[in-house]
Amino acid sequence: MPPVRDARQQSVHLASRVLYNEADADLHLNRLRAECTSCARLALRQTRAFGFIIRRSLRPPAVFLPVSLRTRLPIQRRGCKGGAAKVKMPNMQVRVFFFGQLKELVGFGDEWTEVSDGARVEDLFQRYGRKFPKLADFRACVVASINQEYAGWRDALSHGDEIAFLPPVSGGESAPAPDLFQFVREPILTAPITQSITAPEDGAVVVFEGIVRNNWRGRRTLFLEYEAYEPMALAKIRQIGADAREKFLIHAISIVHRLGRIEVGETSALIAVSSPHRAAAFDACRFAIDTLKSTVPIWKKEFFTDGSIWADGETPGADLRPASNAPATR
Repeated sequence: MPPVRDARQQSVHLASRVLYNEADADLHLNRLRAECTSCARLALRQTRAFGFIIRRSLRPPAVFLPVSLRTRLPIQRRGCKGGAAKVKMPNMQVRVFFFGQLKELVGFGDEWTEVSDGARVEDLFQRYGRKFPKLADFRACVVASINQEYAGWRDALSHGDEIAFLPPVSGGESAPAPDLFQFVREPILTAPITQSITAPEDGAVVVFEGIVRNNWRGRRTLFLEYEAYEPMALAKIRQIGADAREKFLIHAISIVHRLGRIEVGETSALIAVSSPHRAAAFDACRFAIDTLKSTVPIWKKEFFTDGSIWADGETPGADLRPASNAPATR
């Protein structure tokens, strides 16, 4: 970034160009913005202070504007009475990688592409699935990563991210099915998830489904609403999966929890574990649901015909906090 004195000189120079209506004023502003964003903003302020009007809205190229500086500059256009024109900002740029069979299906290894603000990993994969229909068939066995870290399908994307779609890795008689850790807001489909974690060497698959019942302590339940601190909750359920792998001889584990409104009879949580032997699958499944209930920041609200209530539960991480000096009560 240039020194303050140089910044002021450049900004005043640009303002004088606008004064004389030079045709290359736009180009100079874009160059100045690329070298020093604060200089460009200073030039705009000085131009308006002198009573000049920039001839048109100057939209900088996406590469010149980092995400942290995506602000709407109030640039006044000729003919606008007291109105500030909103500068349309470019979409985010992300880099996408494909490996193995996936690379052969799409015909390239990596490319830069635009995604809209708020886009998730699954949105990006679905876009390529529509473009390359055979790619969609691999959805159940593909694992995604963001910036060299495994990611969930509902993880949000940011400008400059590197997203990789990874097929099952080689190195054994059969490729291990990927674990799945996810929050969803649509009905949970058990069969596809169970199939995605099952391999020929497995002798058992144990599935736990939490179902919304129609009553609570004698009151008729209409529906439930779940909410979660998603970034922390997703990290916690991933840790549960890693701990289950360390403690039990299992092949794969999936933990899927639903958020938002859930009707009576629908599945609120699904845990599926595959293993060569049933004992390990049962033990890992029980461990996963018990740990989820006590450590993951998820909250449930029940709605009845005569009101609603937040369900009581365990305090997340209570056993991890330092013990109080106060005497225990019974």
